[in-house]
Amino acid sequence: MKEKFSSIKGDFLEKWIFAIQQAGIPSTAYNSQVRLIKDTSSSYSIGVMFNPHRFERLNQPKENVAGCRLCLELKDSEENSFKDLAPNISNNFLVTYNAFPHTIGSSMALAKKKDGKEKPMYDTKNLSGLVLELDEVFKIAEQLGLKVFHNTFGAGATIPSHEHWHLLNLNSTYDKIGIMYGFDAAEKVESKKMKGVQIMPDFPFAHLIFDNLNSELISYFLKNLGNSLGKYYPYGHVPHSICQGQKGVLITPNKVHRDRCIGSSDIAGHYLGCKSQEEFEDITYNDYISKIGEILFKKEDINLEMFL
Repeated sequence: MKEKFSSIKGDFLEKWIFAIQQAGIPSTAYNSQVRLIKDTSSSYSIGVMFNPHRFERLNQPKENVAGCRLCLELKDSEENSFKDLAPNISNNFLVTYNAFPHTIGSSMALAKKKDGKEKPMYDTKNLSGLVLELDEVFKIAEQLGLKVFHNTFGAGATIPSHEHWHLLNLNSTYDKIGIMYGFDAAEKVESKKMKGVQIMPDFPFAHLIFDNLNSELISYFLKNLGNSLGKYYPYGHVPHSICQGQKGVLITPNKVHRDRCIGSSDIAGHYLGCKSQEEFEDITYNDYISKIGEILFKKEDINLEMFL
């Protein structure tokens, strides 16, 4: 069937499929089931996905005897060239497959070491170089036909000691059911405070949507957010997620710090939290909102436009 929504580049996808075959990852690991759930009181909808293979990553140790797993991936890619999916795309990042893919084509951009040192994940206390980094990862994603997703420490990032960005082909799930949903399909209106920033009227949680070409504004917002609210969190920074959609970049701050929690793709409407077939078949829209509500601010709790 001709794909209407997925834009992943064919040559990249061929390399991706070859690489996961070499790694022994079965095709069932990236063929998620998807079902559409709608809000009965608004136009908002989500796609619930069932991918048991994703949960196997939670049983992996955070560190192994040789150190950081992502550092090992960098080293392994030098010996196993199939792991380097885009060899000439960046001097700063290795693009490789995700061993626990959300969907077909799920990859990561791993920050390469500089002077033998790994680059830690950015946060709202340390935004140095973020503008250039955002510009680069958005460009990488565009060249590959993927979208950028990111969780910071306290917002679900499991390896905060090493910066990495998820590059996802979640648009392929739209092709499975023939329609967009979640963040991509939601109604969006212009911010009353700043042109070029949007919000979703039917999404009940505090968020802002930015132009992905305006990395400076994204960094400026995160700096103001961290300066104002960071003191209320255990590590002095505001955990948050970045989700790139068809048009725009969704940013949602977490109201609590959690080492393990739902990730950026879940927040954007691609919910991967079902651990059984029964849960996948029974979950409701209100169940989803309840789970998201455990970590996100409600709109009425905070006005994010004050940080623009």
